[in-house]
Amino acid sequence: MNTDLVQVPLQIYTVSASWHGELTLPAARRVSDLLNDNGHSFVVLDRVARASYDHGDAESMLLETVAINKRTIIAAVSDQTPLRIEAADRIPKTLHRVVIHAPPFGLMGNLHLPRGSKLFEVINSARHDFIPLTSAMIWWLDHSSMLSTTSEFIAVNRQWITALCSAAESLIASAVPLQPALMQDALAA
Repeated sequence: MNTDLVQVPLQIYTVSASWHGELTLPAARRVSDLLNDNGHSFVVLDRVARASYDHGDAESMLLETVAINKRTIIAAVSDQTPLRIEAADRIPKTLHRVVIHAPPFGLMGNLHLPRGSKLFEVINSARHDFIPLTSAMIWWLDHSSMLSTTSEFIAVNRQWITALCSAAESLIASAVPLQPALMQDALAA
């Protein structure tokens, strides 16, 4: 059993603030595993920069350690290197580019579903609270400013999602804060 610990940079977005810090994980555990672990109600971050926001007016604060209730998390952004999974242990999956409204944020990214499954059936029957997106972005819905560049991984709390749709068919996608040429690149990612 590998007991090595790693520090993973993590950005957590709630309704009132963003929290940028380091999450300590066993080397063989993913951020999504911790977020979906029902045995823990809080995510603990170290060396945290907290920014409360009032749409552009940020009040920052530095904190040594913070425990954030997972129910208050709308999205968590990480660039954790994916764990290597043996080919025999992988479940064949199909990539679906989706747009999500989780007010006050909009998100777009790749949702990986078991091959042959239907997007909305999987979303309705998901066992986990946090839905993982890869090659994803997050922005303010009301004024379309970006909160992060494209990230390897964003986990979205299902309880905060008000709408989810395929990015290719999305009227919502037109609200993505990108110029038209960049929008095509984002949809193709």
